[in-house]
Amino acid sequence: MDELNMLACITANVGGIKRTGMTQILGCLNILHPVQIESWNKYQSIYAKSVECVTEKSLEAAGKEAADQAGVPCDHEGVTNVTGTVDGSWLTRRGHSSLHGVATCCSTADPPKVLGYEVLSRHCSTCSGLLGVREMDEEAYQRLLAEHFNSGCDANHTGSSAGTEAAVFRRSENKHLLRYTTFVGDGDAANERALLDAEPYGKDTLKKSYEGKKVADGLQISGRAGRLTDEKIHQLTTYYGSAIRSHVHDLKSMQAACW
Repeated sequence: MDELNMLACITANVGGIKRTGMTQILGCLNILHPVQIESWNKYQSIYAKSVECVTEKSLEAAGKEAADQAGVPCDHEGVTNVTGTVDGSWLTRRGHSSLHGVATCCSTADPPKVLGYEVLSRHCSTCSGLLGVREMDEEAYQRLLAEHFNSGCDANHTGSSAGTEAAVFRRSENKHLLRYTTFVGDGDAANERALLDAEPYGKDTLKKSYEGKKVADGLQISGRAGRLTDEKIHQLTTYYGSAIRSHVHDLKSMQAACW
């Protein structure tokens, strides 16, 4: 039974439906609902620790591989200078400002692997909930807020969305004995400036590697000239989607419509 409950917890997490969604699905199938919330939280904790353990092992292996393929000796502290690709993204919807984002750094090995990541948030539900206490009792609010900060607040980022990648850089020396002194960016000037200003390894230790460089198609990494845009992707998706749906019963005509 423990194995079945654990599998239900894993399924709910992988599917992004949580316990509430799993309860609805099992109800539709006329199957007993998941275990009580206290037991569910126990399985959730086991799942989270397992994922974290596997993640750390994967990041450690990727770091060692990046150091081996760098082809340069480490310094007197055992830290190796490597090249990394960095990018950050905020989960935005049209017309809304995102509260959550993620920054990642990947190796330039073949194949590239994730070396580090940072989940960023401007919002903490606990802090928001405590605002109700503040209106009733300021002293209790300050005490609860201090306890919350000591246990860990979910809000770990303030200010602009630019430069979110710096959080990943700051941990690389202690975590992997790596220093991402050369980085390949996507040409976002704001992110580049914020990353250079952060000086995660001290002054003048970072240098960009995309300016003037070209990829296999002969175009520069930065810029949009000759590349797919969101508008063009939407047009292609609409066109080919219509062509396929209009000829689902005739492969020959579908092929002709697509070409």
